[in-house]
Amino acid sequence: NLDIYRKAVASGATLTARERYYYARELFFNGFMSDAAVEFSGFLDMPDGFYVNKIDACVMLSRCFSSMGDAQSALAAAFRSFVYGLPTGEACCEIGGIYFARDDFKRAAYWYECATRAKPDMDSGAFVDLSAYGFTPLVWLTVCYDRLGDVKKAFRFHKRARKLRPEHSSVA
Repeated sequence: NLDIYRKAVASGATLTARERYYYARELFFNGFMSDAAVEFSGFLDMPDGFYVNKIDACVMLSRCFSSMGDAQSALAAAFRSFVYGLPTGEACCEIGGIYFARDDFKRAAYWYECATRAKPDMDSGAFVDLSAYGFTPLVWLTVCYDRLGDVKKAFRFHKRARKLRPEHSSVA
C-alpha cells in the first residue's frame, strides 16, 4: 500500500482527505515518522475528512512527535484531538504517557484515569484500541501511584488490571 501511495504522489496525484489519512498511517506503520507527521498534519489542515479519522490522526501525530523526541508537539497533537470529539482512551493514554516520561506521575495518573472513564465509540467506524479504555491505563495507574508513594491505591488499580487480564506479564 505504501508503494502505491508513493507512486501516486510522485506522479503528481492529489490525494483526497481519506487517501492522505491512510497514506500517513502507512508511513507511520512502516516507520517513516517524520514523513507520517507531515502527512497527518496536512490531513488535519484539510477542511474535509471524517471526524474519527481526525481524532485518530491527532493521536498518531502525537506518537510521531514522541518517537522523534518532541514531547511538547506530541502533547499539542494529542490535545488537538479534543477539537474533533470527546477525549478518547487512546488520546488520554498518549497524554498520560508523555507526562509519565517526564516523571510527572500526578498528571500522568490524571490522564490515565480519564482513559478509564472514556467510552469507546464502537459504532463510529473509528480504529478503537479497547485496551486504552481499561487494561493499559490500569497498569500505568498502578505504576504511577506506586511512584507517588500511594501503595494502597496502586494495589487497587493492580487488582482491576489483574481482573481483566490475569495472565498478562504486567500483572502476573
